[in-house]
Amino acid sequence: MTLTDILDATVATAAPTTPVGDVTAAMRRNSLELVAVLDEQRPLGLLTPADIGRAYVAGEDLDDKTASDVLSGDLVTVRESEDLSALVAHLADENARRAAVVDDAGDFVGVVRLEDALVQYGEDLTRILSMFDG
Repeated sequence: MTLTDILDATVATAAPTTPVGDVTAAMRRNSLELVAVLDEQRPLGLLTPADIGRAYVAGEDLDDKTASDVLSGDLVTVRESEDLSALVAHLADENARRAAVVDDAGDFVGVVRLEDALVQYGEDLTRILSMFDG
C-alpha cells in the first residue's frame, strides 16, 4: 500500500502571496484545519490556524502578511509512492503529525496525517487478528 491510498487530495490551497486575511476567512467559512501553500504546484508549507495564531500573539500586523509570511516550521514532504512505514519514519524524524505528499516531479498531490496512518495500521491489524477467529 502506498500513500496514494490514504492521502487527502481535497486540501484547500493558496498562493504564497495570498493575504492572511483571505486565508483565515476561507478557513473559517469552510471549517478547514489547514491550507497548503503552493508556489505553482510545489508545496511551501501547510498553514494552520495555530500558525496564524502564533503570528497574532507575536504582535505581527496580519493585515500586511501573506500566507508564506506566517508559515512555521519545516515542511515534511513525502513521495506518493512511499509506504506507511516510510511515512511514519519521516514524521518521527521531524517530530511532525502531517506531511505534504508530492509526485515524482515534486508537484503537490495532497496531505497525509499521522492519524491516517494509524487508522490504516488499525485496519490491517484487525484483518490479521480476524485470521485467528476462525
